[in-house]
Amino acid sequence: MRTRLIFTGRRFRRAKPGEPYEITLRSARDWAPVSKKVVVDLTTTGVGQEWTADAPAAFWRSFAAIDPADGEAAASFCRRHGEPFDRLAPDKPASTSDWLELLDALRAAAGAWEPLGPDGVSRITRDSDRLRSARCFLRDRNLTIENDVKPEQNFNTGGFHNRAKVLFAFMIQSAGHHLENETPMRACIECLDYFEHQRSDARFCSGRCHVAYQRRSAAKNAGNA
Repeated sequence: MRTRLIFTGRRFRRAKPGEPYEITLRSARDWAPVSKKVVVDLTTTGVGQEWTADAPAAFWRSFAAIDPADGEAAASFCRRHGEPFDRLAPDKPASTSDWLELLDALRAAAGAWEPLGPDGVSRITRDSDRLRSARCFLRDRNLTIENDVKPEQNFNTGGFHNRAKVLFAFMIQSAGHHLENETPMRACIECLDYFEHQRSDARFCSGRCHVAYQRRSAAKNAGNA
């Protein structure tokens, strides 16, 4: 049975990165310096474009691979999916410094999968240490999102589904679903986002990416004619 996870977000096609800069991370207990990280600020213009999901999505693995100092990678994610904490707006820049804990959590979850194999599929690992680390994320995730994912009644079926209020909660809930189900994944050949491997001939994460790939290929072929 298909798992329903409802989310409505906003992507920002005009998201742009600033210059990288260094911050000092401090201990929550005594505020002592712990380490330094390089991050970037992100800005945008326009109100963005609304998008919706009705099931878990695997692009959380693509987010987990982002270097917070890589402004273009961070801005590209916001163009496709939005800012994880809903902090980006035309008059309100966001910073990848806010992403650090989320990145650590989702990287732990992503460690449960092997790299893409010769058949283009990434499958769950059988490495017990990596699985143990990933399952720690699984145990803790409800504490992280308990106020941001709420059960909601489906009046058409009489059942219930979950609704994520913020993108970061949607990604954490999706990661938990994929870990529990040991979901195999592919990477879209257009945007490189991961998606659930359900058909052996699937190469795109969405119809939008399929159309973009076809247009780009047609333009390239016309240029070579």
